[in-house]
Amino acid sequence: MDQTTRLTSDDWIVVAWHTRDEKYTSLARRLGDQLSAFGAPHVMYDVDRGNRSWIQTIKAMKPVIVQRALDEHPGKIIILMDVDCHIHARLEPLVERVGTADLAINLMRKRKRGLTSGNCYVTTRVMGFNDTARTKALLQYWGRICRTSVDDGETEETLLAHAITEGPCNVHMVTVPAAYGGLETHDAPPRAAITHVSANAETHPAWKHFEQRIRIGFRKLSTL
Repeated sequence: MDQTTRLTSDDWIVVAWHTRDEKYTSLARRLGDQLSAFGAPHVMYDVDRGNRSWIQTIKAMKPVIVQRALDEHPGKIIILMDVDCHIHARLEPLVERVGTADLAINLMRKRKRGLTSGNCYVTTRVMGFNDTARTKALLQYWGRICRTSVDDGETEETLLAHAITEGPCNVHMVTVPAAYGGLETHDAPPRAAITHVSANAETHPAWKHFEQRIRIGFRKLSTL
């Protein structure tokens, strides 16, 4: 997409998905309300988990959800995000960035003993997909290796990284800025547009508070 072209709400859509249990349905409703408050067009897909493990469900569904969204909204930029993300600002700057490439990947820095390392990994928490032939080829490859993977040690994220680096699709990529990356609230930059609170953490607030205090303690030690 030409960078001089001003995007409108007709040019993009946020996509999230959830299993049909009460907890994740409630999270989808909350996320939808937040997106509406900032004028973000969106669709929530509900899926049947069946007898699959949570890892197997995510691995099976994420490529399918993106492909479905592109099929149902041709020509639009797809912003994929996890249903336990929180929205604090308008998303047009992220959409415009995605519009300059095939794919916007979300890189997060690995942590070791509470400290941030120089190594990064691909996360699918927030991503952007432009409706291009290269994007569709990548999705087909990613979906295929996710479907055939039987190792729970392989996640949709590690398989996406494999598809990008080893697959046949030479996609043009940009990165998702940290302010839009869905970082945990204690790691997110000031005035972040998208943050993330794990659905599991929301059911264990005392543990989350303890974990945050540990992280803060390690940061203080690292400055000594």
